[in-house]
Amino acid sequence: MRTDIQIVIPSRKRSDQINKVLQLFPSAVVWVHEKEAADYKLAAPLIKIRTHKRVDGIWAIRKEIILNTDAKIIVLLDDDITLVRYYAGDGSKPVNIKDPIHIEALIENSASIADDLGLELFAWSRDRMLQAFNPCRPFEVVYPCATAFGIIGKKCLPDEKFKTGGDIDLTMQALQNSRIVFVDKRYFFDNGQVGKGKGGLQGLRTSASENETSKMLSVKWGKYVYRGKSKCKCKMGGMAMSIRVERKNPLVSTK
Repeated sequence: MRTDIQIVIPSRKRSDQINKVLQLFPSAVVWVHEKEAADYKLAAPLIKIRTHKRVDGIWAIRKEIILNTDAKIIVLLDDDITLVRYYAGDGSKPVNIKDPIHIEALIENSASIADDLGLELFAWSRDRMLQAFNPCRPFEVVYPCATAFGIIGKKCLPDEKFKTGGDIDLTMQALQNSRIVFVDKRYFFDNGQVGKGKGGLQGLRTSASENETSKMLSVKWGKYVYRGKSKCKCKMGGMAMSIRVERKNPLVSTK
């Protein structure tokens, strides 16, 4: 992989799972709170580890990671990713990818494309279901980046005031500066059933914190961001999210 690309994984209370993640991303540097470092080193003796002292949320931690990683391109991954799925194929079913060499190559490819385009932010799909993949639109330019995403040049940094929802804020920053983000929706970094298990944001994300995040996004970005209860009548319900961008040519505006 390019020497100016560094994969980093912030982790919390998941020392028992970290070896599975490192099998997919063996070159990754894992960042943990200094009080957890011994547990991680015991679980994974060959781990490349760095520590922080932050207790004010994942986006504050990610900001510290970016500022203290000596690489032009920094790829941030969640610590519970189990495999990568390729959706394009023949459309019948996704192809599961666990080969670290293959995964490293696709990360480098997406990073190089975004870098060549002069962008600040790139990512991959957030859609778990194959049916959400549109073969006529394998790439997106307005899309909230999280779970697996990359920062180029450190001009676009997480806002540490956000305990959750920092993905939307970070995406809006990049759209404000570069007008587009590059998202390769052919690939999905599968981090299992979100909201289950222990560690990560479990215990830190509450209804109160989610409501506060929505208010902060509304104040900061106004009409260009909507984040609230889904109007979908299906049983799944969930959170609705939209990002709107005004462009000079109304034919290409997402407003």
